[in-house]
Amino acid sequence: MKKKIVPVGFFVLIVVLGALIFFVTNKQSGTSAIPFVKVNDVIYVYDSTGYKVEELPETYSVIGEVVGNTASASKAQNGYASGLKVGEKIYQTSVKTDEVFVYTSLFSGDGTYRYVKFTSE
Repeated sequence: MKKKIVPVGFFVLIVVLGALIFFVTNKQSGTSAIPFVKVNDVIYVYDSTGYKVEELPETYSVIGEVVGNTASASKAQNGYASGLKVGEKIYQTSVKTDEVFVYTSLFSGDGTYRYVKFTSE
């Protein structure tokens, strides 16, 4: 009885093709692992410097709130976010339109609410 030996290269080719198909199809989906919020047709992403404050400067005021969640920044509607809770307030000032703050417990560890900065891309 003879055993057929399938070359190792065949298995490597299958794995590489599978990975390529996976990455190409997922790249087109527009999903985001980085928290974001969409306000007035602008996507604001979590400020990676981790900028958080207990109180906002005087010039900031409420401009909206999170109304829904989505994983796709490219398909998000105004008020939708990723990583934030529905109802969390969004603040902005007319002086700095490239950033917003959200009053959230995002990344607090203990559920403490504070203002977290998001900047436009």
